[in-house]
Amino acid sequence: MSSDLHQMLRSYDIVMSEFAVLYPERKADLAFGRACLIDWLATRAARMGRVGDFLSMMIELAKHDPVFASKSIFWSYLRPLARKVRQVIKTFLRHPTGFLEQRRKETLAFLGPEGSPALWQRSADNLTSGVEGL
Repeated sequence: MSSDLHQMLRSYDIVMSEFAVLYPERKADLAFGRACLIDWLATRAARMGRVGDFLSMMIELAKHDPVFASKSIFWSYLRPLARKVRQVIKTFLRHPTGFLEQRRKETLAFLGPEGSPALWQRSADNLTSGVEGL
């Protein structure tokens, strides 16, 4: 599969132009298929980190079908971003002073419950008893 997203779209347009001639009654279905392809290509560009290709595909989608483009932007990008921001805000509000501390505790959960001595900690008696024996 090509990594040139614009070439993929051009190839699709060449093939679908033949179908448009053969099946003129399916014009709306072909237009919807093209919009879905452009949306998929934009998503692929975003996942590959190619911002320029993403923006050009979204502009192409907006030219082709503005309603589809607005729904795609909302449902595919803005809504998940809003959910992520809301999740971070809720976590911060639950632990306003210890937001980062809470994250650290989650990362170090393997050390045992809070208040229990860590595996590498020894009591003062254990440290001095080894020295006295020498």
